Amino acid sequence: MGSYILPVAIYCVFYLASTSNSLLIFVLPVLILGISDPLAGLFGVYYKAETRNVVFQGYDFEKTFLGSFVFFSSAFLVSGVTLYFFDFELPKILFLSIVLAGLTTLIELVTPYGLDNLSVPVFAAILLLWIH
Repeated sequence: MGSYILPVAIYCVFYLASTSNSLLIFVLPVLILGISDPLAGLFGVYYKAETRNVVFQGYDFEKTFLGSFVFFSSAFLVSGVTLYFFDFELPKILFLSIVLAGLTTLIELVTPYGLDNLSVPVFAAILLLWIH
């Protein structure tokens, strides 16, 4: 389902960015979706036998700890580099990178059926609108 919802997600983020007149609102969420989500999926699937699924209160999220760690790490790096190129200062880069990586990782973890292709970038764009 994720591949069908992807164009909708990109349009939603584009709409939010164009109405706020901020290129960052478009670029960063799409980069997180385009880099972090596939990396998490690759590592999670390839090393599934070597890692455990994330389970909380008896509910299996069908995501692996390794995949979630890779998502967080890559989202943190992508956010940091992108914010640097948008001329943010180092303390704000670190703060925003940690917040974006942490919250988008959580959203990716709890969103089922590939709908994270919509929820992650839209949530990241809304978060940037709110913080920025």
